[in-house]
Amino acid sequence: MSEDVLEAINKRYFGAIVGGRARFFEDRLPLEAMDKNTCDILLKNVVIAKDDGKLTTAFPVWLQWGKRRFYARGFILDPSLPGHTKDAFNLWQGYGVEPAAGDVEPFLRHVSAVVEPAAQEYLLNWIAWVVRNPANVAQVALVLRGDQGVGKGVIGQALMRLFGEHAQQLTNGSHIVGKFNSHLRHCCFLFADEADFTSREAEGTLKTLITETTLPIEGKGVDVQRADNHVSIFMSTNEKWAVPAAVGQRRFVVADVLNTHKDDAEYFNKLFAWLHGDGPPALLHYLLHEFELPPEWTPWSNRIVTKALVEQQVASLRGLDRLLFEFLYTAKAPRLIPTEWLVKEVERRWRNAPPINSMVVSHRLRDTTWLKDDNSRPRGYRPGDLAAARAEFPIQVDWPPATDWELVDICDWSPAQEPPF
Repeated sequence: MSEDVLEAINKRYFGAIVGGRARFFEDRLPLEAMDKNTCDILLKNVVIAKDDGKLTTAFPVWLQWGKRRFYARGFILDPSLPGHTKDAFNLWQGYGVEPAAGDVEPFLRHVSAVVEPAAQEYLLNWIAWVVRNPANVAQVALVLRGDQGVGKGVIGQALMRLFGEHAQQLTNGSHIVGKFNSHLRHCCFLFADEADFTSREAEGTLKTLITETTLPIEGKGVDVQRADNHVSIFMSTNEKWAVPAAVGQRRFVVADVLNTHKDDAEYFNKLFAWLHGDGPPALLHYLLHEFELPPEWTPWSNRIVTKALVEQQVASLRGLDRLLFEFLYTAKAPRLIPTEWLVKEVERRWRNAPPINSMVVSHRLRDTTWLKDDNSRPRGYRPGDLAAARAEFPIQVDWPPATDWELVDICDWSPAQEPPF
């Protein structure tokens, strides 16, 4: 019996327990699960000589071979390990380039030239943290917002080069919510390039990808299973409203991109030459070994609130929350706001909003600084302390608690209508 044939099969294929069942895979990314019958058909033309000299298909023999690769624990992604463990397949294939000391100034100058100053330090720290922690979830998606042709996508492309097989670029939000998403099992960096996440299904998946430690994975012919999540998300968009409302703004840092080099062909030709030359190895070396990331720094504990993010927050408000925001924004409210008026105003301005009634209003304003007055006619709510109301509002609507109302005041926004009192 030829060991060479079995060794060749063993090098190319392996088995693992996935979702409680034995599945077989070709050892290349993205991994696609096969059942035993499919793998048998695939290898039907590979034959092997038995001890009696007769030929037989090799797959059944390989299944019983003592050296067959089979991982009873399934998959892990651990960059600290040199390879697979005895019972777990290590998805980590290494970075996309080998780190090598070199010139990183083109990248740093680009960040300095096009990213708004308030966000530059956070952006570089976020990038360094993600590169140094490829198996961990950043829990905060980094969003660059600006016109086409300004160079925001170059940053995402550079990171794509660093992560290699562990990077995915999407130009359509539906691509992450398709029925089969086994490519996300080994993804560490997701570049959402001008992708639209406005659909309800896309929003739900995006929320899971940003913060959850596990995510549902479905491959062809395999039941849905939970897998460890390793995805950190970088988004670029030219849409003014870039952050899906239902996902929650605490999960994002949004930065504006300047038009410093908009459509500057000479500038971008030089930058792309660096990107497709010795730039990525130099950048990886810099981020791993030279960049000074503050001790204990994490993307979620050091999240910043920018003017761009506040604009997303305001744009996402609807219904009763929007009315309350308008009172707090203008610092103008009557001594009594009738409950009936709140209900009718929400119904008038947001016809597609969820149903609202006095019970909904009561539940929303319970345990807040708004004071319920059942003795007045009509019944309603009296405003409490403005500073306290502004402090509690971000928490109530899932804004970052550090929301600065001075930033709100400089947004390009004005209340649609003063209350009719």
